[in-house]
Amino acid sequence: MKKTFIAVAAVLALTAGSAMAGGDGDEELSVSSNTEINNVANVRTCLFFFGFNWVDGEAKANIGNEQLTFNNTLEPGKMKHHHKDHGDDPTATVGGGALAKASGNIGVNVAAGVGNNQSNDVALAAIDADNVFAAATSVSHQKTFGNSEKRMTNTATLDGGALADAKGNIGVNIAAGAGNNQENALAASINKSGVLAMATGTNDQTTSGNKETGVVDMATLGGGALAGAVGNIGVNLAAGVGNNQHNSLAIAVGAKL
Repeated sequence: MKKTFIAVAAVLALTAGSAMAGGDGDEELSVSSNTEINNVANVRTCLFFFGFNWVDGEAKANIGNEQLTFNNTLEPGKMKHHHKDHGDDPTATVGGGALAKASGNIGVNVAAGVGNNQSNDVALAAIDADNVFAAATSVSHQKTFGNSEKRMTNTATLDGGALADAKGNIGVNIAAGAGNNQENALAASINKSGVLAMATGTNDQTTSGNKETGVVDMATLGGGALAGAVGNIGVNLAAGVGNNQHNSLAIAVGAKL
């Protein structure tokens, strides 16, 4: 008879789509978007045998994230929109002092433009039974292609003082432009019995056929941003077209605690 195992597993996902910057400029903004986001939760870990002893059970937590953005265009002056998106340049900013002294699992996604994918993902697996395998896995695929931008100024900024003295698992994604993919992932596995624990993080990125013409890109990390922050910290700043960005941490602890 198989032994009963005690497992605690949690998957937390904080996601945000793209945001469009608008204003009262003289030019109207031309935007066409075709974006697909598929969060796949079916990542399998196949390991049930260790040495000469059968593993009696398994506790696992998985992240499966796929970001695909393609054929997005950002250009002033070619189309009129009924909702009056005028020609202000895309600007994404986390202001000074924002989330200062915050603590815990913190996810921040700010996007200006079109076709930007952003996610912050956490997978945790913890067990306290004998002969049980604990596994946490993060798998990510990012692809961006065929995006174009003309005559725009993109600005992505994390201002000074933002997230100062913050503590915990901190993921920040700031994007301005078109067709940018950003992700922060944490996979953690703890086995208090000391039998076996595994954590895995993988990422593949593809970018092709993206074009910029007459574009000014500015990505800025302000002085004092994240000052005094403690923990697992991932920050992605993207200004422009077709950027893939990913921060991943995999932790495994297998010891008597």
